[in-house]
Amino acid sequence: MSQLRDADQLRQVKAAALRLLGRRARTVADLRKRLQQKGKYADHTIAEVVAWLTDQGYLDDARYAMERVSGLLRDKRMGRAGLVARLVSEGVERALAEDIVANAVGARDEDQWAREVAQQRADRMQGKDWQAVKRSVYAYLQRRGFDSEQIWAAIESIEPADEVF
Repeated sequence: MSQLRDADQLRQVKAAALRLLGRRARTVADLRKRLQQKGKYADHTIAEVVAWLTDQGYLDDARYAMERVSGLLRDKRMGRAGLVARLVSEGVERALAEDIVANAVGARDEDQWAREVAQQRADRMQGKDWQAVKRSVYAYLQRRGFDSEQIWAAIESIEPADEVF
């Protein structure tokens, strides 16, 4: 009887995991957390399903991280620290996240993105006090994971759209 329950639960966990993966790619940690949140599956069954999905190639944190970084860079410009923080918050191990980001983002790219984002942010603030623009741009770039040296260089590169600054 116990084996039947275990087999049924294994089938249920596999089905739930595949439904979650059918919606979007996930990290091992995220999938494990989602399955545990349901509160009706045994930890050893979840671990067995996660191992099976990893063996089958459905779960691959490195592939997830590379695709996620690519998508983030396509949708919004972020600094390396911001990309690493985003990946870690999504369940990617920090060392893996740092390696993936280091391979995907060059220092020149990051500097250029900081300047572009700073200019776009400043353009939206036309007519505002220059000190307010600098504070806003600084905070915005900092939230996106750029370091302070890049931020100050980007702020210095801002060209006013009209001479209001």
